[in-house]
Amino acid sequence: MQFLRFHNLLSTGSVFTCERVAAENSAVIRQLLKDFNADEIVENTTIIPISVNVSDDCLARVFEWLMCWRKALKELEDMSGSTDNFPIWDEYFFDDVDSDMLFEILIVANYLEITPLYEQACEMAAGLIRGKSTSEIREILNIEGDYTREQEDLVREQVGDFYDNAAGYSLR
Repeated sequence: MQFLRFHNLLSTGSVFTCERVAAENSAVIRQLLKDFNADEIVENTTIIPISVNVSDDCLARVFEWLMCWRKALKELEDMSGSTDNFPIWDEYFFDDVDSDMLFEILIVANYLEITPLYEQACEMAAGLIRGKSTSEIREILNIEGDYTREQEDLVREQVGDFYDNAAGYSLR
């Protein structure tokens, strides 16, 4: 079992270790490994640089997810020979993740092209905003209004006039 070491060039200098087979679930890491000469990668000594603007905690969590996901996938294949009924243990992974960490995970999963993690994180993010009002969504996503209060009132007046006029309009 070969382990790889990664260093985020945009962080404090932490080095992350991940099993090679698990890390190769990232299309970007798989391509980095192809770009490196196989002789250049010495287990546990070569540090592979990556650049993603997230916290070390988030990156550690993503590498943890890769390791756990690979282990769960292998166990499922050993039991049934199929991965069609892959257990959704991802939900447990996201249980204690706050919205800031979730959005960082989305950034890393997108940047490193880890499709299963990205899709699950998108589902979790969608669940956060499903059924919420615009103001609640702005608060969850930390979006500040682009308009002043006066501009918002003007838009509401104009939109209200549009809907009032459209309500009496008939296509017949």
